[in-house]
Amino acid sequence: MDVVMLGLLALFVVAIAGLVRVCDSLGDWS
Repeated sequence: MDVVMLGLLALFVVAIAGLVRVCDSLGDWS
């Protein structure tokens, strides 16, 4: 596997996890 693809995949996972956390926080605030 290419190093660049591995880095992009890790960044994608972090972005998704952050988005889920933000949405969960907004849901708690509502």
